[in-house]
Amino acid sequence: MPTGGTVAALKAVQLEITSQSAVADVVLSGDDKPLQTWTTGSPALPYAPGITDGDKYAEVEIGPAVARVEIEGLATTASSAVDGFTLEGIYVNNFFEKFNLAGTVVGTKVQYGATPAAYAQGQGLYTPANAGKLFDQSAVAATGIPKEVIPPTAGQRWAYQVVPNGNSTDANEQLQLVFKLSNLAAKAGSSVNFGTGDQFITVRGFKDGSGNIVELEKGKIYTISKADFTFDESNLSTIPNTSAVSVWLKVTVKAWTVVPVKPNL
Repeated sequence: MPTGGTVAALKAVQLEITSQSAVADVVLSGDDKPLQTWTTGSPALPYAPGITDGDKYAEVEIGPAVARVEIEGLATTASSAVDGFTLEGIYVNNFFEKFNLAGTVVGTKVQYGATPAAYAQGQGLYTPANAGKLFDQSAVAATGIPKEVIPPTAGQRWAYQVVPNGNSTDANEQLQLVFKLSNLAAKAGSSVNFGTGDQFITVRGFKDGSGNIVELEKGKIYTISKADFTFDESNLSTIPNTSAVSVWLKVTVKAWTVVPVKPNL
């Protein structure tokens, strides 16, 4: 990040979304505010007890420059024919790789399409260095009844920092999450045969409790509870990123803390 220069130059700085993976590293941004001239008592500024007539002041509110998606887990429905599976990986798809501090996306979306082999470590941006940033790949076997999986570390969630896509209505423009499952087993007595090989669940965006598409916004955390992420055999496909079996997930929005700061002029 630059340490000097114009506001316009600062806003033009481009950042990789992978640089924002840790909460402690998330860049804060805010709207630039013009300096104002202070006169006695107008307004009261308790944070500047030594201010005098003619001094300049500004009040700026800042917050995270990215959005965050958290996943508690996923489970089969009670009526599902699925009797067992292993979650092999989660892959962020249809996302912007870069953004700038003006809140503008840079370049085109990264979209890996309907090729199963593309969703694996070592393919595209799913490099070892980006593990935990753009994807997670650690085999987690489902347990319990119904069958469910949660992150391997107790009390944690799968979480990804993302650039808001800036479109609230077009399903094809939404952020996607591709879940790769293996070792699928069917319940005894069901007519379902999963065969061999991996199958996929494609999450094509998010909806709120009223069924409306959620437009991702910077500075907000979108949490997906395990209770809201249930699936059955109709949501599975041997081909990822197919609209016929895509899943819209209900999300709960939590705002990151907004920190009002005052410049020391």
